[in-house]
Amino acid sequence: MKRLFLIFQSIALLFVIACGQADTPRVATGSVHDGKYTNTTIPLEFSIPRDWHVFTPDENRNLKEVGVADAASRVDAPKGSLQKAVSRVTQPVTVSRHVPPSSSEGNSSFACYLENVEGRKQKIIDGHAYLDALLHSLRTVKSPLTPITAIQTTVISGHEFSVVTLEMRVGPQRMVQRYYARYHKGSILAFIVTGADVDGDTDLGSIIGTIKIDA
Repeated sequence: MKRLFLIFQSIALLFVIACGQADTPRVATGSVHDGKYTNTTIPLEFSIPRDWHVFTPDENRNLKEVGVADAASRVDAPKGSLQKAVSRVTQPVTVSRHVPPSSSEGNSSFACYLENVEGRKQKIIDGHAYLDALLHSLRTVKSPLTPITAIQTTVISGHEFSVVTLEMRVGPQRMVQRYYARYHKGSILAFIVTGADVDGDTDLGSIIGTIKIDA
């Protein structure tokens, strides 16, 4: 399961490599107090399940480095160009049930990131277009991550998000990753939910259910 968790991170990086073409959005990392994450830059807040792990900036950085190395083994691109592509995306917060990648159990996680889509050659006007580009990128790099739903629409904190669910199997192990995306102040605001059962995981459901976003 540790290996599967890291592969998921590299898959996300493959998408960034294919899509990230603009300058990095300037977003603070936010803060955690009394079990609540708050980011006044986005602005965004949500409740963190009890005993869940909040990634430190160093842990986020280390995870990116592992992902870059794994992604470099999957695509024909210099490692330096992959690192440059990853640097275009801001990931202000990641939380997970266990401290990754030490746990061998299924490690559910929630991540938020923003990507500046202004000035891109392929114009992105909403979350649906962004997720459509994601699916195209995954097909291009022959990713083991495959969609199990079409792009749909849902509402989070009174705002419309596009959403797609993907699955990956490695031997007997199965993990699911769900992407939520919407256009937000010149960037794409995205949430990535990962777990063996994203619909049945009450902790992941509680995070999504407590999200508050100011337009």
